[in-house]
Amino acid sequence: MIRPPKQYSKNKKERLMPVIGTIAEVLERRQAKRRINCDFVFHRDGRPIKFFNDSFKAAAKKIGATGTLPHDMRRSAVRNFRRSGLSEQEGMALSRHQTSSIYRRYSIISEEDLIESMKRVEEHLKAEKQNRKVVPIKQRSA
Repeated sequence: MIRPPKQYSKNKKERLMPVIGTIAEVLERRQAKRRINCDFVFHRDGRPIKFFNDSFKAAAKKIGATGTLPHDMRRSAVRNFRRSGLSEQEGMALSRHQTSSIYRRYSIISEEDLIESMKRVEEHLKAEKQNRKVVPIKQRSA
């Protein structure tokens, strides 16, 4: 778990970041290249990176994502949180959104998402029909 100092937070509140999967792999690679005299994981010759726009653009170009902005990654993260089934509260804790209205603004629902949602509803209705406990009342003839 990463707990960056509050002074590095936009709103001066504690942030927590679980270190698993891809993030753990990146940090392990950085650990192997760590400089003993430097406290930073990512740095420029031991000094903190203050402006990373050019570096980000170069990295995005290298992976074929020209035109991607750092903010785009936050939006993608929120969409991935929702798609993977995280609650809004869990997603907000990871993305550090302060209000649910802003979090929901990032939670863009695509046509594919709507189709998958409707498929889940159909599956639910089929299961309900098979497990129905209500017996229809027989009509009396007059």
